[in-house]
Amino acid sequence: LAKIPDSYFGKTMGRKIEHGPLPLINMAVGIPDGETPKGSVDEVANALRVPEKQKYGAFHGKESFKQAIVDFYKRQYNVELDKDDEVCILYVTMNGLVGLPNCIVNPYAYDLSPDPGYTVYLARLLFADSKPYALELEPPYYQPDFDKVPGEVLSQTKLIYLTYPNNPTGSTVTQDVFDDVVQKFRGTQTKIVHDFAYAAFGFDHKNPSILQTGGGKEVAIEVYSLSKGYNMSGYRVGFAVGNKDVIQALKKYHTHHHAGMFGALQDAATFALNNYD
Repeated sequence: LAKIPDSYFGKTMGRKIEHGPLPLINMAVGIPDGETPKGSVDEVANALRVPEKQKYGAFHGKESFKQAIVDFYKRQYNVELDKDDEVCILYVTMNGLVGLPNCIVNPYAYDLSPDPGYTVYLARLLFADSKPYALELEPPYYQPDFDKVPGEVLSQTKLIYLTYPNNPTGSTVTQDVFDDVVQKFRGTQTKIVHDFAYAAFGFDHKNPSILQTGGGKEVAIEVYSLSKGYNMSGYRVGFAVGNKDVIQALKKYHTHHHAGMFGALQDAATFALNNYD
């Protein structure tokens, strides 16, 4: 723990701040200010009174929730998924992002994380005893340029983190960027995780999924959150989909670190995915 920086969220969320008479605009974390859709709220409220839903649930999630994820990806991105082999339920998507290196990265292997980038990435690499290497994103487009990474680093890289729409730059990519990334790392030891937390935000076109690229599931997984696009940040519901080997490793890891997700939250997420495109 000594070598790992304090959590940005731990320091900022819930912190009491003195300010004047004007309303305070909180720029610290980025919390949706809209209400959770009524149907999802009703699902939680109704589920609380059902005795079976008050008990332990299956560690890997409800069949109905996993099927909703499969249907959502088919409907939104035309990506086919196997609900048992290629879907991992995440109680807090951050748990998936932090736990992933422990599943697939050996100590002292290299990992690439974007700079500038989401603060969680560095800590999760240090927890896994890997060697973080900054994948510098340069203006104006903030896209990855692997030609600027030394060859000896790239050849020993086990995991690369990408996120588009990008946090914190707001930059986006087109499918050809993912095509190039997948093509570059197919057949290597390197795996890609695409943090798709801001998938719902766009103006000119729908944001692409890395799994839409041919061969995408050979090298990549995608982590999706309902926090932003569905105004469900307090529910802490998300999932990872994609490469079978990585998903199975992550599921095994979570059976030891997490005891499954409260069924009422899964019902709320299922309703959101099925009804609120």
